[in-house]
Amino acid sequence: RVESARTRVLAAPRGGVAAYGGRGLLLAVCSLGGGVLAAELDKTIRLWRPAEGRCIGSFEGHSDEVLSLLTHRGLLLSGSKDKSVRLW
Repeated sequence: RVESARTRVLAAPRGGVAAYGGRGLLLAVCSLGGGVLAAELDKTIRLWRPAEGRCIGSFEGHSDEVLSLLTHRGLLLSGSKDKSVRLW
C-alpha cells in the first residue's frame, strides 16, 4: 500500500540518505536495495525511493512503535516496543 508523503527522504553526499519525519522523530532507518526503510511513531515502516522522494509501500502490523530495522538478503526484520519481532 502506498502512503502519502509525510516523511522526506533526500539523497545525501557519498550515497548516504538524510531523512526526517513529517510527524516527528524517525525511530529507525535502514537501506534496502535502492530504497530506504523508515520507522515512524505511527507504528508503520515505510519504503522510500530517495531519488524520487516518494513512499512506494508500507509495512503494518506492530501494535507499538517500531524501534529497530534490519535487512539481510532481501528480508526485513523489525523490532517493536510491543516486544515483538516481525519477519517481512
